[in-house]
Amino acid sequence: MEVSGFCSRWSGRPGVYISSGLSCLGCMAICLPSFKLLQETDSWQLLRDWIEESLIRDHWDVEQTNTLLQLLSWVDQQHQQLLAVLLSASLFHLMSTFLLIYSVFSKRRDLALPWITTDLIILSFITLIFISWTFLAFFVDILIAIVFPVLG
Repeated sequence: MEVSGFCSRWSGRPGVYISSGLSCLGCMAICLPSFKLLQETDSWQLLRDWIEESLIRDHWDVEQTNTLLQLLSWVDQQHQQLLAVLLSASLFHLMSTFLLIYSVFSKRRDLALPWITTDLIILSFITLIFISWTFLAFFVDILIAIVFPVLG
């Protein structure tokens, strides 16, 4: 089956090169800051202070702000382990991206499976966050629009 039209330019090797290039760029966008935050404790402290200051400055609900500050304090205690896990996962995805590029050159499709698996995990995680965030925002809007006028 032959692909025609606009998609024909991006199918096959060009599509794999674009996907792998964007994947490499995304991995490096995570690896480099994570590595810097692991190496320099001053950078982590500056980031933590900035987040804490913005939480206090934005005047959210007091209970919500306190919950986020407790979460920030837990992340601050565990930041080296969390950054190490994030860096390891990103490096693993970067290595699987290099395997994807090599699979195109060597015409061995089985070498693309690690990239497909890690990309599926990343996309599933992003989709889960999007759906839960959208549901939460929708639920709050429904609550404001329906429940509060009835109570008032």
